[in-house]
Amino acid sequence: MHATRPLQIISLAVFLILLSCAPTPGGRRSSPGSLPILEQETRFVSLSPQEHPNEQESEGLFAKPYISLPESSQVITVLTVQLDMDGEEEQLVAYKTSPQPATPITLSVADYDSIRDVYREVWKTSLPMTSPYFFSMEAIDLTGDHTPELVVQGITERGDLNLQIFRRTLSPWGLSLSYRSVLSITTQGKVEIVRHERSTAYAEGQTTGQAFPVRVTTERTDEGGTIIQTITTYEWDVFQEVYTVRATEERALEHRGDTSEELRRLFEGTAEAIATFVAGPWFKEETHEETFLVLDYENREISFYREDIQEIYLWQNSIKNFYRGISIIAQNKTLPGFSISIYLSLQDANTIQISITTPEIRDPSPWNGTYSRFTEGLQRAFFSRSPISPRPLHLSGVFTNETTGGQVIFSDPSRLTWHTEDKSLSGFFTTYAIKEHTILEFLLFEERHTPPTHRLFLVTSSKEETVPLGMKKELVLLPIRLTPFGVEPLPSAVPITLQQIIREQRETPAPTPQ
Repeated sequence: MHATRPLQIISLAVFLILLSCAPTPGGRRSSPGSLPILEQETRFVSLSPQEHPNEQESEGLFAKPYISLPESSQVITVLTVQLDMDGEEEQLVAYKTSPQPATPITLSVADYDSIRDVYREVWKTSLPMTSPYFFSMEAIDLTGDHTPELVVQGITERGDLNLQIFRRTLSPWGLSLSYRSVLSITTQGKVEIVRHERSTAYAEGQTTGQAFPVRVTTERTDEGGTIIQTITTYEWDVFQEVYTVRATEERALEHRGDTSEELRRLFEGTAEAIATFVAGPWFKEETHEETFLVLDYENREISFYREDIQEIYLWQNSIKNFYRGISIIAQNKTLPGFSISIYLSLQDANTIQISITTPEIRDPSPWNGTYSRFTEGLQRAFFSRSPISPRPLHLSGVFTNETTGGQVIFSDPSRLTWHTEDKSLSGFFTTYAIKEHTILEFLLFEERHTPPTHRLFLVTSSKEETVPLGMKKELVLLPIRLTPFGVEPLPSAVPITLQQIIREQRETPAPTPQ
């Protein structure tokens, strides 16, 4: 990539401009993230006893515990899943019984009792993990027999990465759910589940599928300073019904450039040292699109930019859990609750490898890849302040889509649900201004494990007027994209009109004394 190309320079300039003053919705609180296997957002929620789980707030990304927890507990993650074939959903609840850093995380399984019409805890275990910020759990059929295993990953008190896999077993209490450990790994390396494509027959329930291996990657240096990478593969043993080591491979890694003693000391240093070293703008190699990354450790921000897409994240936590790099938890700056986990690996002094895991999405992130550092001259040339600023557009309640039908429901500071004739999408929204333009941004999820739909709208009209029934609000939205040249309508864009009637609350007159 040649930094002197006009379009690329324009793209970088706009990117760095938009980066510096991106919107920060006031008063919103994001949730802790997950690393590196993600199924459900990590968030603290109310611990009060919950109502029957048919309420809308208990669905999807925003599930809350169906069971009461010990007093002073802190909920880390709640996942509503189908663990058996009884037709009722179960819940996985991860929580700490106290906020003390050394308190271990407890994993609980809640099942529905149809006789008492309540959910009750049927199994729990204490995990070796303690950090609520680096924690994830999911229920996935690892072994291919259509019975999901529980996969939990987090950080121990010593700062090591820990993976736990639990498999369903016979319960001492008959038909209740019960689990046993089939793999436990503690490492200072990287852990990943290798998810193979399975057959159509498996998807239709006609046959079993191939079991997913677990791969652990660690790095060290030998006496000569060469980086030695060790890859250990665990596979499912159908006879012992546990995961066992099937292969171990070691290989020496080649440096792409700088092999100085200074860089070796950096590799062996702290997470903060590496984060400080990689700070600044980077561009993605081997791509036909202009893709940029800025790591701003001082202000704790991470920004990605490609053509009409811009994503800015708050740099929340980072740990040094493998030799040449760090793992980072980052939360979306404008869409609270949406977080990513980033593996950042230094290839040499001017090259990094980025690998991202995103909540609810199993497809590879488009930001994954190899990035090269921009020169100091280009950094000085293009860093500037920005005309972008927050512009809260106060949206709440039900709006009717007068253009295509259906409804758009805005709730909380940043959540929405979009109902159409054939489906419902839930997600997040935010508003901000670029120069004189008011932008409304949606991030919508249709199904679990599928990429979200990202939509941008220009608010061309926003007005209120008094009508006989009360107050009418009307928004006119034009689908757009952001380009290096500004706001541009999408091809064949049709304006969308949203209307809301706020009925006037009339006081009932007091009865006239007789």
